[in-house]
Amino acid sequence: MLRRARQRHRCLTARVTATEPVVARSRRASGDRGAVIVESALVVPILLILVFGMIDFGINLSDQIAVREGVREGVRQGVVDAPSATTVAEIVTLTKSRIGVTNGSKVYVVPEATATASAGQPGSNLSVCAYVPMRSLTGFYKPLMNGQYMWSRVTMRVEQQLDYTTAGGDTAPSGKTWAGCTASG
Repeated sequence: MLRRARQRHRCLTARVTATEPVVARSRRASGDRGAVIVESALVVPILLILVFGMIDFGINLSDQIAVREGVREGVRQGVVDAPSATTVAEIVTLTKSRIGVTNGSKVYVVPEATATASAGQPGSNLSVCAYVPMRSLTGFYKPLMNGQYMWSRVTMRVEQQLDYTTAGGDTAPSGKTWAGCTASG
């Protein structure tokens, strides 16, 4: 056994002289040459699907975090009656700018009465909701994401008297409603 290994080693590491050309030996049998192409044809599409899925999932996860934080910032400015958020339209505009993903964003604001306070009074609730369309950076999953929306709702207790007591904002996207945009919804 040891003798065979030494002979094989000598064949593979034969001395090369200036007059002898180096001939590379193939270790694969002649029937294995097409196997690499077949294996690649099976593995590469699966790998691309996974990589493109991770990219699109990461982009949408980042967008969902931005939507949640933008809606939270919008409702926070509304409940403290900040100077830049004294009307429903100003809260909608502020929320969209804080979301940052403004292409197709829809925002709705709902002042709500509670057991201890009427709508717009300190102690009542203010809800801000948003729909933002999902997007595909790679384009590979675009057919699956077309018409799909991320949704976020944040409700906080009003701290100062609001100048408005009625709900308002953008119209909901096609097939969607603002019915869940209440503290009890």
